[in-house]
Amino acid sequence: MGYDEEAPGTDAIKFPRGILNFGVSGNSQDEIKWKMTGNLGGEQYRDHVRGPLNEEAMYAERQGYHQLRLGKYQILYKMEFLTQE
Repeated sequence: MGYDEEAPGTDAIKFPRGILNFGVSGNSQDEIKWKMTGNLGGEQYRDHVRGPLNEEAMYAERQGYHQLRLGKYQILYKMEFLTQE
């Protein structure tokens, strides 16, 4: 859940975005609890490409497991070729 961004002094910033209501067949809404988590790292968030407003509340995404990891890998392998005589 978040809010729309708008210029200072307007009420558009108060309009919520995200999940506003939910329904589960056979269960009452009182049985489901919601928790506001905020973005991982607070002001020093990890996902600088997408920004803090695009972060979901799932644990794996909050830990950054979805982000591309680039690294240098080296494999040593001895190749033997058969030659015709």
